[in-house]
Amino acid sequence: MTPEHRIGPERRPFYTPPGPQAEHIVRTVLERLSRVEDEFRIVEAFVTHGAGFAAFLRLKDTAPDDPTLMWRYEECYADAWESLDDLVTDTIEALGWREALADFRKAEGIPDTHLVWNHAALYGHLHEMYDFVELDGLIHAFHR
Repeated sequence: MTPEHRIGPERRPFYTPPGPQAEHIVRTVLERLSRVEDEFRIVEAFVTHGAGFAAFLRLKDTAPDDPTLMWRYEECYADAWESLDDLVTDTIEALGWREALADFRKAEGIPDTHLVWNHAALYGHLHEMYDFVELDGLIHAFHR
């Protein structure tokens, strides 16, 4: 499942503690910037959001000198998961599919082991919805 940074279903800025890869990304970006206000924006966002923001900096369309950078991050960051299977499980839960399938099984007398989720079939759908960045052992997802 997701790391222990999740608090309720409401949309909020997530914080995932940064690891060495995240710190390296931020240091590298800071070295390339020439304006102090851009550097400050990167540091503020990294301190506020942690590893998720560092992963955001790795997306190909992220401009570190964009004044709306933190807002853009907060608009598109979904969360971080330890695996794609965990993301699939959370998605199935969030959409209410697990409960709907359980109700269907019960109504039709189908044993639990006869209908299972094909996670691989859902991966393609998730890749259409999100950009993924793997960083420090977590998979960060960003809404497209």
